[in-house]
Amino acid sequence: EAVRVLVAEHDALLIAHSGALTVGVDLWEAFLRMEVLEHTASVLQRAAQLAPLPTLPPHEVARLLRIRQQRGYWRHGDAERFCQMCGVC
Repeated sequence: EAVRVLVAEHDALLIAHSGALTVGVDLWEAFLRMEVLEHTASVLQRAAQLAPLPTLPPHEVARLLRIRQQRGYWRHGDAERFCQMCGVC
């Protein structure tokens, strides 16, 4: 039941002791999202081995959120969730 609620709000989930889960309108979209998730995780891991990862400044986070909204990736409740996570708003 918990996964059902989270899938409604997220395209990808990292599930402790189980792995990753991605969803899409079809199998191909879910597969591509998994590829993006794995590639992003790999890049972040390698970058973190080189030096501590800096956080994005608030204006950059706001810019990325605007792009997300313009491209149609915005979901109901995203504004509140992102503000809780990063405090940019």
